[in-house]
Amino acid sequence: MTAPRQDSLNTRRTLTVNNHSYDYFSLRAAAEQLGDLNRLPLSLKVWLENLLRHEDGEIVTVTDIATLVNCGLTCQSGPAIPFRPARLIMDATNATMAMVDLASMRDTLAAAGLPAERVNPSIPVEILVEQSRLNDQQHRQSPDELLAWSQNAFGNIRIASPGIEGALQRPLMDQAVGISTVQQNEIRCVHPDNCAATSQHGPLCSALGSLGWQVGTVQATTAMLDQPLSVAIPEVIGVELSGRLPANYNTAELAELLTEQLHHAGANGQLVEFFGNGLDRLPLAERYRLAQTALQQGARSAFFPLDAEALNGLQRAGHDEQQRALIEQYAKTQGLWRDGSQPTPLFSQTIELDLSQLEPTASAYTSSVEAESQRQLSDLGLLRQPINSEASPTSPWQDNSPQLKPAALFDGIAAGQPTDGRPIKDARILALLDDSTGNEPPPPCGVNSDHCPLIIFAGSGYGSDQNLSARGIRLRGVKAVIAESFEEGLRADLAAAGVLPLEFLYGDSWQALELQGDERLEIDLPKDPMPQQDLVMTIQRSNGRRELVELLLRLDSADEVRDYLHGGSLCYLLRQLMECSDG
Repeated sequence: MTAPRQDSLNTRRTLTVNNHSYDYFSLRAAAEQLGDLNRLPLSLKVWLENLLRHEDGEIVTVTDIATLVNCGLTCQSGPAIPFRPARLIMDATNATMAMVDLASMRDTLAAAGLPAERVNPSIPVEILVEQSRLNDQQHRQSPDELLAWSQNAFGNIRIASPGIEGALQRPLMDQAVGISTVQQNEIRCVHPDNCAATSQHGPLCSALGSLGWQVGTVQATTAMLDQPLSVAIPEVIGVELSGRLPANYNTAELAELLTEQLHHAGANGQLVEFFGNGLDRLPLAERYRLAQTALQQGARSAFFPLDAEALNGLQRAGHDEQQRALIEQYAKTQGLWRDGSQPTPLFSQTIELDLSQLEPTASAYTSSVEAESQRQLSDLGLLRQPINSEASPTSPWQDNSPQLKPAALFDGIAAGQPTDGRPIKDARILALLDDSTGNEPPPPCGVNSDHCPLIIFAGSGYGSDQNLSARGIRLRGVKAVIAESFEEGLRADLAAAGVLPLEFLYGDSWQALELQGDERLEIDLPKDPMPQQDLVMTIQRSNGRRELVELLLRLDSADEVRDYLHGGSLCYLLRQLMECSDG
């Protein structure tokens, strides 16, 4: 399902470390044709390497590569381009939904007389289940049984329990955080580590030079099946850390200070990169907390560069000397190493944070972070116990379980092209939401007994609370979400789920339109919609009066349009699998 790699810029090189040879895609070689990359943010260098390695002329093109470099060096945001995560980190709740979808896709293939094994994760997936749930095996609930079944039924699935350092050891392949090594025929290839995460545990990878994206359930499931994420190029906000943390300091004060600065800088939807000499002695546990704080402010990703402190953490986690030597030499060769000698990257904004200005405290609340980090590292083996299933039935479904049933997303699907774009007619309002909220009140129009299309109206930053599921919204019968603005991760996941994301224009809002909840709506979607085109919504009031409102279609790329017309990215992939001639 993927085209052969091209390497049009001729960047493939060989790196030898302690008599071991590895192929890699050289950023220095790329600079010979793309221009000076020394001041490109390190997080974008990791993304650039990802594009160089996967460039195939179809999904990833030289134009995508040039676009990323241009946006990075001019400190601007840009269009959606591909990003292929090397692995996934999922929380148990989102993983349960993903496994239901994978099992349902297998059922659909089997019913069509096709090999069900075509549906299988192509990259490592680590599912993080809280330790309390692992300990309660005798009272395990049915969703945990599904996860245990999935670990046996699918390849590349591992179940573990998180700690602050819980993802330091890599699942399934001989890989080190910071970089990854993979075997391709007789050749070992090395590249910067990266991941996609549905979980708040995802940020801990960022503390060790890994570029991770927060994604929704549908995007994560799509990425499992060998499809790239479509990520809009964000602005990169730099956080310059200086000084040294006092011996006793209040961790809450550190998080509060960064929160205030990021809110003022408008970090929602942007990429946050940490730099400066304050990193020299900043423990990994604090890097994790700062990354988590950035994500809680709506950042798509938070990135710490590789440096000596990161290597120290890997040594404490048990990574051997060869792995650590490879990480250091590769990072220095690629210009991804931080030691204070590099030029300051170009950022759209820079936040200055002096760690020494934090007030020391004698409170018992602030025990030594480094001691806690060491304790968690020593407990690493215990924390990563997998769930072991005694049996592996052919199907995970349970008649008496409301959660373990086949997904309705794939009902009636068949091979072939999807239907054309169709208007949404006679729709009702499910919810009228305020800014940034995800709490959906009961529908003002009452129970949806006649199964009419449903629409959610929202304010600005819809999805910022990170508690929303695009998949759940789709399964409730919602056909469109109309908001003043979206959190980018949820917008992309809505598109992947086959739900139409739309934005008000000209300062409109549902409050300005004086919507009450009893209106009937129609959205004039054309047969062949274009990314980010204007659409018209017709509102019919309860008194019979009709009015027209212009909206912006927030399907931002041709791939998102394609996925929507198929009913979502998973439906598109399932049709592709059904059309494969080989087994």
